[in-house]
Parts: sequence; structure tokens; C-alpha cells
Amino acid sequence: MIEEIGYKPLTIRRITRFYVSPGIMSERITLFYAEVDESSRLNDGGGLLDEDEDIQLVWVPKSSALEWVAQQEIGDSKTMVAMLWHHQM
Repeated sequence: MIEEIGYKPLTIRRITRFYVSPGIMSERITLFYAEVDESSRLNDGGGLLDEDEDIQLVWVPKSSALEWVAQQEIGDSKTMVAMLWHHQM
């Protein structure tokens, strides 16, 4: 996780686990919530170049994220589940 986001989580907990496409595939995704702040920042993140990772960290206000879900601008189920879970916090 640190190589991707550049932070060492202060806390981490499992949100949920679900099938991506039940009945068609057996793939399951487990979502986690990791709390960070600037004291836990170790580097800029972005993945490893030798693994061809190109990860961009984007900070999005909670209200904007919820609007994206409501307007169906996000069609990725794991992102939608995570955002809706976070809204309940």
C-alpha cells in the first residue's frame, strides 16, 4: 500500500467484501479504509516504475464524490461502494 499512496496508514480496517459479478465470475473484492494524515506521509506515492504502475493520487471533496455517484459519473462498483460507505461515517 505504501508504494501506491505514499502514506503509512495510521489505522486500517476492512469495509466489506463482495463479488464483482455474482453468477458469472468468482472474483471477490475486499475494500479497506485506511486513515492517513501528513505525519504518515513517506513519499509521493504513484506506484513503482519498474512494475509499470502509473498511479495518480487525487484528493476529492466528499460532497463532490457523492455528487459523482448520484449523477452516475462513476460506474465502478468498488468505488461506489467505498464512497457510499464513507458517506455513512
